[in-house]
Formats: sequence, C-alpha cells, structure tokens
Amino acid sequence: MRKTRFSIANESTDPIFVGYTDGTKWNGFENPYFTLEVAQQVLKHYQNQPCEESREQWIDWDLTPSTNFDGQDLYFFGGGFVWKEDDTQEQLEEILETITSRILLKDLTVFYPEKYEEIVPFLRDEIIKQLKEVM
Repeated sequence: MRKTRFSIANESTDPIFVGYTDGTKWNGFENPYFTLEVAQQVLKHYQNQPCEESREQWIDWDLTPSTNFDGQDLYFFGGGFVWKEDDTQEQLEEILETITSRILLKDLTVFYPEKYEEIVPFLRDEIIKQLKEVM
C-alpha cells in the first residue's frame, strides 16, 4: 500500500481525498482505500451532491473495513467509480527539481564547487519535505 491522493476522474471541481492504493485498477481506474475519517468525508460529499441519480449510488454505502494497513482499518471505494490518482505532488516535485537544477546549480557551483554534490540533494529533499507538510 502507498499513501496518495484521489479524486473522481470526470469532475474537476470535486475534492481531493487522501487515501491508499494497492496498485490495482478497475476498468483502468484507481481502487482507492480510505481511513474511516476520510471515508466519511467522501460519503458526506457524494451523498449530498445535487444530482439525485449520482447521489443514490452513495446512500447505502457499507462502511465495513476492507483491509488493515499499518494499524489502520481501510475502506475500499473502488470497483465501479472513476477514481484517478492526483499527481499534483509529483508535478510540484518536478518543478522543484527544475528550480533546484537551474537556479541553485549556478550559485552553488560558483560559491561552493566542492560541496555541490552534498548541498543540492539536501536542499531539494528539505524543500520537498516542506511541500509535503503543507499539502
């Protein structure tokens, strides 16, 4: 299992939910697992949507744990919904890598050429850590 973020693939205005993936897919779409707290948020959102047809799919949802990971009960929400994994974090990391490579490279090679191999990965990792904490 890997922690990640999910949203319904066809609704760009839908919220993003933090969950877990085991890497499996249903019909090409993600099979997310959520903690009880997040599962309740998912249900609250979709059980109160304006479209009655869509809302009905979520009304009688069985909140029975599907698996346990790292001491947490997880609830399966895949197998019939068009979930996609949110890749915002990966995009931010790619942007950060570009910034690190272009801006810091220039300054560090001028001022600290002997320390470049140590400093750049450290700075990149620290910035990524800070980004993950705010996301």
